[in-house]
Amino acid sequence: MLLSLPRIYKIGIISVISIVIFSFALFYYIQTLTENNVRSSLLTEQVDRQRAASSSISQHIGSDLSLVMTVLDGLTDSSFMQDGDIKTNHLIQEKYNLIDDIIDKIFVLDKNDVVTTSLSQIGTDQYLGSDFSQREWVKEARTDLEPVFSKGFERQGIYTIHIAVPIINRDDNRYMGLVGASIPTEKFFARYGNVHDINSQFLVIFDKNGTILAVG
Repeated sequence: MLLSLPRIYKIGIISVISIVIFSFALFYYIQTLTENNVRSSLLTEQVDRQRAASSSISQHIGSDLSLVMTVLDGLTDSSFMQDGDIKTNHLIQEKYNLIDDIIDKIFVLDKNDVVTTSLSQIGTDQYLGSDFSQREWVKEARTDLEPVFSKGFERQGIYTIHIAVPIINRDDNRYMGLVGASIPTEKFFARYGNVHDINSQFLVIFDKNGTILAVG
């Protein structure tokens, strides 16, 4: 039937069909482009939100760890510690109460790196009397005379990091021991977000060496 139509009609029909095909192709292209732009925009917004959330969490973590460091440093500089009285349980308990929602244990090592005082939420801790002289973070604190954050340490299925602040004699710069704190990583990082349920938004925490400290 199309063959019997005048040439001008054939051209018109072909033109209409071409326009329809072009219109559909253009519509599909525009729709695809729009969807891609929307996806890209949503992804960018999500990344920006994630970065903002991560930055906020990092600041909170840094603030809490700074508080722990301040308390430990204050202990090392106290007159009791400087006078060699490293069994001052009352002072240790007082300072522990300031940060017991952040840390698990607080302890004091003498110049031989033996634990002389150790407190936890259950009272006197099993650390008491332990020799910590072979622990890497203790060696580092003794050698460098600087505060140390340990690498993660797993014991009885609990991943823990330690903070150690050396007790340095103000008069002769002599190492007198250290004040330390232990922080169970999962409990600590759960303060800032979900580290238990992987079926919802969760946190993954790495240390500077890329070791996972906590994960949902």
